[in-house]
Amino acid sequence: MPLQADPTQINAPMEVLLLFCLIFLATMVYGPLGAFLVEQFSAKVRYSGVSVSLQFGNGWIGGFAPFIATALAVSSGDIFHGLLYTIGVALLSTAVAVIVIRDKHHVEMGTKDAASVTLDMQALPR
Repeated sequence: MPLQADPTQINAPMEVLLLFCLIFLATMVYGPLGAFLVEQFSAKVRYSGVSVSLQFGNGWIGGFAPFIATALAVSSGDIFHGLLYTIGVALLSTAVAVIVIRDKHHVEMGTKDAASVTLDMQALPR
């Protein structure tokens, strides 16, 4: 295994194409994510709910991903061991989504839905 890349072996156009494909896949996720998150919260707490969920997901889970993946790879000596964090977060997110998230296409956005799993501000202790 070489310690560094040979600059003459790097295919720059293919790298640009691969990066474009990855960015395209990311936009396919982030495009509908805004509409999806808006549907998950009642109008009263929508701004806060979307903000907290995005900050938690991107900031905490995604922000610590390089550190945790590097720590796993260094501790095991296998570079692919770092993928365990990513796979674990994906599996946990899928499990939580299947259990918690309900289809709300039939619910009017401005009305309250008693069967929804959104946070109701009146239910909080004062």
